Amino acid sequence: MRHQYQFNRKLDEKLSTSKSDITLHIITPYAENYGTMQDDNYCMVSTGTGYEVLVRLPDEQRLLDDLNILIKTTEYLHIKNSSNLTPTIQSILRSRSDENIKRGEEIQTKLADMIARADVFACGSKVEIRNRDSKNVLIEGLTYLVDNVYKKLGYVTSGFETEEQINHAFTRDSQEQDINSQPVNNAAHIEIQNWLREETRTYRKITIRTLIEKFAGRPYGWSEFDTLGVMAELANKGLVELRHAQTNVNLRETGLASKLRSKKGLDEYTIRLAETIDNASL
Repeated sequence: MRHQYQFNRKLDEKLSTSKSDITLHIITPYAENYGTMQDDNYCMVSTGTGYEVLVRLPDEQRLLDDLNILIKTTEYLHIKNSSNLTPTIQSILRSRSDENIKRGEEIQTKLADMIARADVFACGSKVEIRNRDSKNVLIEGLTYLVDNVYKKLGYVTSGFETEEQINHAFTRDSQEQDINSQPVNNAAHIEIQNWLREETRTYRKITIRTLIEKFAGRPYGWSEFDTLGVMAELANKGLVELRHAQTNVNLRETGLASKLRSKKGLDEYTIRLAETIDNASL
C-alpha cells in the first residue's frame, strides 16, 4: 500500500494521542454520552466538521461485566501473589489466574464481534461497510475518512515509492504525458509552484523538511516520496531550484534523494522558484 497514515486514537471521547490529521474514535457502552450517540443523526453531525471516524459499538452489557471481573481479578491476584502462601491457596490462585486468561481471550473475541457489528460515521455521513470483518470495518472507516480529508491526494497520479525513482525524476529526458498531453502529476506541479510563490512573498526559506510537512498535511496527504518526486520533476524542468550552501545543486549528483532525506539534508537543502525571463519584455 503506497499511502499509509498514522492516526490519533480516541476512546469514549478521551483522546490518547494527537499527532495526526485524522482520528479513530471508538465509542463503547461505557461512554458518558452513549445513550445520546444512539441517534445516527447526532453521530453524523458530530463528525461533519471534524477529521475523525466514529465507530459506535453495540450495547453489550455482558462484555462490560466480564471486563469488570477481569480487572478486579487481575488486581486481586497481584495483591495476593506471595511465596509465603500455603500450597492450597497457591493452587486456588493459579486456578483463578487460568480462568482470567481464558476470560481475557473470550473478551477479545466478543470485542472483535462488536466491532464487526458496529456503526461507522465520518465526514457527516454513515459509512456503508462492505465487509463485516472487525479489522476491515476499521480499515473501511479510515479509508473513507482519508479520501474525504485528503481531497488532493489524487493529484500525484504517478506515484513514487523509492529513492531511485526520485533520482530518475531529477534527470530523465522526458516526462510521461496524460491523455490530454499534459505532464502526469501536472495538478501536483501547480500546487507546489503556487505554494512556493506565496512563500516567496514572505521571504521564507523553504527547506526540504518544510516542503514535506506542508504536503503531508490536509488537503494533500502526499507521502514523502511523492512530494520529493514531484519536486524533482519541477527541478528537472527548470521551474524550481534545489540549493545547498547557497549554491544550486547538481541534479545528477549521486545519491541525491538519499541526501535530501537524511537528518541533515532535510534542513540543509532548500528550494525556491526558478527565476524566469518573460520573452515579451525583452
